[in-house]
Amino acid sequence: MSFSNLLRLYGNKRSTLRGRAVHGKLILSGSHPDFYTNNQYLSMYMKLGIIDDARLVFNRMPERLLFPGQR
Repeated sequence: MSFSNLLRLYGNKRSTLRGRAVHGKLILSGSHPDFYTNNQYLSMYMKLGIIDDARLVFNRMPERLLFPGQR
């Protein structure tokens, strides 16, 4: 299962600890998330009600779009 699938799963299940653990593993792996994965981070943190973390993810995104369909 991919990182983005796990983020979606844990966001839908409201699993804060597991969602943050997946995010941490991706950061520690040294890989840079793509556009889709960054959007999954945002979605997960918003579903979990962790607005401060969602804002941090958004501010660090290299590509930001108001509507994902703009791409």
